[in-house]
Amino acid sequence: MKKNNFLSYVLDNYYNQLYKALRKYILNNHESLILDKFDDATKIDDDIEIEFNEMGAHVEPTEGNSISIDIVAMPDVQVSVYHAGKYKSYESEIVRLGKVIIECSAKFEETIHDFNVLDVYEYQYKKYDKPLNGDLVPIVSKTEYDDIATEFLMTYFPSALKDDIPNPYKIVKAMGLKLIRRKINKEDTIFGEIFFKKSKASFYDAFNNEYVEEEVEANTIVIDDLAMCFYSFGTIGLTIIHECLHYYLHRRAFIFSQIYNKNITRIACSMNGIIDASDDDRSKWMEIQANGIAPCVLMPKDSFIKNYETELIDAQRLHGSKFEDYAPHVIENLAEKYGVTKYAVKKRLIDLGYNSAKGVFDYADNAYVKPYLFAKDSLKEGETYTISFNDLSKSSSASLLALMFSGDYRFIENHLILNDKKYITDEGELTDYARVHLDECAIKFKIVAKDKSFNNISSSFVTFCYLCREIREDMTYEIVSVKAPESIPDIKKAREESQARIAGMIREISTYNTFRELLEYLMKEFKMNKASLIRRSKLSEKTISRYLDEKSKEKQFDIRCIVSICLSFNLPPKLSNILIKFTCGGIRTTPEGDAFRTILCYMYDKSVDEANHYLIMQGFKPLIKIEE
Repeated sequence: MKKNNFLSYVLDNYYNQLYKALRKYILNNHESLILDKFDDATKIDDDIEIEFNEMGAHVEPTEGNSISIDIVAMPDVQVSVYHAGKYKSYESEIVRLGKVIIECSAKFEETIHDFNVLDVYEYQYKKYDKPLNGDLVPIVSKTEYDDIATEFLMTYFPSALKDDIPNPYKIVKAMGLKLIRRKINKEDTIFGEIFFKKSKASFYDAFNNEYVEEEVEANTIVIDDLAMCFYSFGTIGLTIIHECLHYYLHRRAFIFSQIYNKNITRIACSMNGIIDASDDDRSKWMEIQANGIAPCVLMPKDSFIKNYETELIDAQRLHGSKFEDYAPHVIENLAEKYGVTKYAVKKRLIDLGYNSAKGVFDYADNAYVKPYLFAKDSLKEGETYTISFNDLSKSSSASLLALMFSGDYRFIENHLILNDKKYITDEGELTDYARVHLDECAIKFKIVAKDKSFNNISSSFVTFCYLCREIREDMTYEIVSVKAPESIPDIKKAREESQARIAGMIREISTYNTFRELLEYLMKEFKMNKASLIRRSKLSEKTISRYLDEKSKEKQFDIRCIVSICLSFNLPPKLSNILIKFTCGGIRTTPEGDAFRTILCYMYDKSVDEANHYLIMQGFKPLIKIEE
């Protein structure tokens, strides 16, 4: 069990008061407290020994600067209790009480003082409205974030609870705080600080490349405009509110920490989500709360939903009823209205239960992924239907390789889609139906971040950052699991048809003895003439003619040319594998050979140009020049 630091502080400083209060309670109530097989106790000694056991503390702020403290204990009591029996007198020495509550109060300003014991009574369950943990950090669940934001705004910017847009600068002023802008450190790893006491601080002077000491007034927020906080998605307004919430929620935790460390003068918020120079567990919860509640303050639930629904109607009227056409405009307009980024709006909508926002403004392979929809609750935390080609190609999942190799699935618009005409057009794009029913046809991926700074936050935030790469481009990820969709009614039939067609083609190919015969069969099967094969493969007319010449007895083939031909037909990996073995004997086990395998397995429905780009990015020569 984690040590309760506040309980330890109370015991170290006010043990005698607790002891005296409990002793008095026992003496005053001994007839009802002492249980024995005889009920004729006649006297109890004043000499009582008490040992506190199984202790806990419930702390809650009250009016002004006061706090309410309930010490919960199950004490062992040693006392002499005299009985007058019918035949003899005797004494029993050890009495164990039930659980009791010692109710206390204290003032909490620059330090803890005026500690008083108010009452002692038998334990009964109590619900605490605003409990604090052992470090005096509020105990808050995610479901309470909007309620806390509402209380905060009611105090410092009440007009935001109607139709007004919250103004971070006016909130700072209403709280009696001061705001200054400085470059906090050279590395840009700290985006904001809140100073509770007047103190000296060092800030980085970029012009002179040195740190300069400066005296900072108490209750001052320092913001570094250049240090983008990806938790607030690069929004200055959210960063300011983040620091305001530290003052609002965590001032008591700061004062309490100062009791043990007089050198602490401020809360400094680092880019990794841990408060600088603080206890890790305490700072973790303080940052989680400030990060989570700040968007609720700047985008208040009721007015935000009202504005979202208005924007939705307007966008559909202006841009049409297709989700991919109107959805981005809704988020962009809300971002402009609330003075935040579109990613902050997207995350807020997702947290409010608007599932449709998940498929908007996703990025993969440095490109924008077209908006898409899927059924509510079809994705669990940390799961996604969207993946970068780079991460897909590095996956070592045997089940994924099997699905791709069989041709059951194709990589379309950064989704692995069931290879069926219901979901994929002849042009190799998602059908309109597939785009709004991705849960029916796309494989799910579980994504984890390799960055250790994400260990203390939910996997849903990791996935959010994966899909919104503009807010965190330097992070690396890995696929930890792959799951095919379960809800497709005709998936078995579709896969059987796909496999049957491929099996039939394999049987047909096995009857041919020359590459010319094999190539002519593929051209017929895929309805492609010589001109279209030249255009799609990027090979010269001379090369294709040579392959189709009846008199040709070519025995040596350039593997780059054969890979280009496989791509021109968009051959599933099983068929490409046969074609490569027929002409080149297989692909060599080299880094370049691995790149060819990646292309044939994961990019078989792409163009030669896209494969060339991939090879160049990997440091290899392209498959073929546009002109030979």
